[in-house]
Amino acid sequence: MDRRSSRRWRFLSLFLTALHLNPSLCSAAATKVSPRTYIIHMAKSEMPGSFSHHREWYASTVRSITVASSSTKLEAEDPARRILYSYETAFHGFAARLSEAEAEQLESSGIPGVVSVLPETVYELHTTRSPEFLGIGPT
Repeated sequence: MDRRSSRRWRFLSLFLTALHLNPSLCSAAATKVSPRTYIIHMAKSEMPGSFSHHREWYASTVRSITVASSSTKLEAEDPARRILYSYETAFHGFAARLSEAEAEQLESSGIPGVVSVLPETVYELHTTRSPEFLGIGPT
């Protein structure tokens, strides 16, 4: 048993030394691309005439930043599938799954029509009975 435990300790110390000497082994797992949902506000008036529908323009916009990014899993995914929702009533734009680097690139690249790129924020409902909460009862 003594011999086995000494081998384990040697292997463990060798492994920890290798990790200490090569921090990129540790940081590779920490720098995984984790996509988030972003809401991209677009100026529909700036849509190029080559697109027949604004959804094609949105997919092309996502494709343009996907080609330039270095994300592996997200790169392989079809840009049209990364678009979750298209806004058409209150404002023009779309919600898409992007990495943080892609969102920054989209906002700073000067792509025509991009007004803003905002991370999705989920708000918690504080009351389900607003009239009662405000003291407004049935009269």
